[in-house]
Amino acid sequence: MPFGEFPMSERMVFDLLGPLIGVRGRLRVHHLHNLKGIMYHLWTFGVDSRRWLRSVRAALHLWENGFNLHPRDLAPLWYETGLSLVPVQMEVHQVAQDAWEATDAEMPDRRFRPLLDLYLCLYERFYPLLAAPLVAAHVLLDGKAPVSEFLEADGRVRLRTVEKLEVDRGYPRGLLTGGLSRHLRNSIAHGRYVVLSRDGIQMEDRDQKGTVTWGPVTYVYYELREQVFGLLSTCEALLTTWILFDVNNAEVIRARGYVVPTRRPLRLDVLTAHIKVFAGLHGFVCKSVAERTPNELIIRLRIGGERADTPEEIYVGGEGWVNRYRRQVTTEDAPVRNQVYSVLQYCHSGLESYARVTVELEGSDAAILGKIVTEQAARSEIFAAQKSIEEVRALLNEDSLPEGTMPVIQKGISLQF
Repeated sequence: MPFGEFPMSERMVFDLLGPLIGVRGRLRVHHLHNLKGIMYHLWTFGVDSRRWLRSVRAALHLWENGFNLHPRDLAPLWYETGLSLVPVQMEVHQVAQDAWEATDAEMPDRRFRPLLDLYLCLYERFYPLLAAPLVAAHVLLDGKAPVSEFLEADGRVRLRTVEKLEVDRGYPRGLLTGGLSRHLRNSIAHGRYVVLSRDGIQMEDRDQKGTVTWGPVTYVYYELREQVFGLLSTCEALLTTWILFDVNNAEVIRARGYVVPTRRPLRLDVLTAHIKVFAGLHGFVCKSVAERTPNELIIRLRIGGERADTPEEIYVGGEGWVNRYRRQVTTEDAPVRNQVYSVLQYCHSGLESYARVTVELEGSDAAILGKIVTEQAARSEIFAAQKSIEEVRALLNEDSLPEGTMPVIQKGISLQF
């Protein structure tokens, strides 16, 4: 799957979603990074952005209304959903990439299998988490039953409840459930399908007595792919809703004590992937991430050293059309210490479970340049970004980073020509 950058993704974020960010909202770089990826997928999948945005607006409006009236009930669900989403997002990312790359596979099973795996992953693991806060908000606003009746013990929602929510609130059918098909899920989960060729698959669903309840239905490959990636687009609409709720309300929730943060470590491979992304954005290569003890993490970064000052030309197109974009590329020399601190700032949530985090720094020639040793209190100050670099440095156990600068490649917004 092309998990890259659409030339206008950053502008799309502000054009489409800017009006949904409240006065008290604070859009941070990790929010923007995720939203830019979602904008790229909107273009890649050919999604109707107006319909997609209606889904985001409806979901966010429901969640915000519920939160305004029941903040102490919905804030913990926001927090727990966020913690649960991280490893599932990593799984979806990989499975979706496999499904996208298998599009050109010659062998029929190699072409269809990743697509089926992706649908199950979205249907059973991703969507039920994303929809849970919306169902909770709806139930709280309705006031007729406890939220616990509609959520599983692991925080996931029963999918038929979301379909009922659409009806109860008068939403257009599929506004929050686009791509969901219980019969399609059952067909995949119970192996009731036959791959007919590279371009066709026959599917059906049966009840416990073996009676056919749906199908047999024959899908052309691209018809099935459209349904699967349609569900992914729905999931990303709900993920965007979660991100915007976080942008608008996270600081208020923390300031008023609606949530007591718990230290829940990420799986180390998930945390490593997270750190690598933000290290790369700041001009580093992440060489390793390792636990010295359960409470202490060691991160080793290497200065990338690359420079680029030549504008990029990007071509995007489809059948019968092509657009050409030019993006300005420059290299800036940034203070080394600022860049290291910034990586810690953007990875803060993933590092909260560690009492101590050490960052060791290598030059582009692999020579050791220095390190910083941070406790939780100091990292919280780095994240808050309210103190100067020198004030934060005074809080650290050790800071032997060099005083010099390092090259960081900057890519501007692309312009069509």
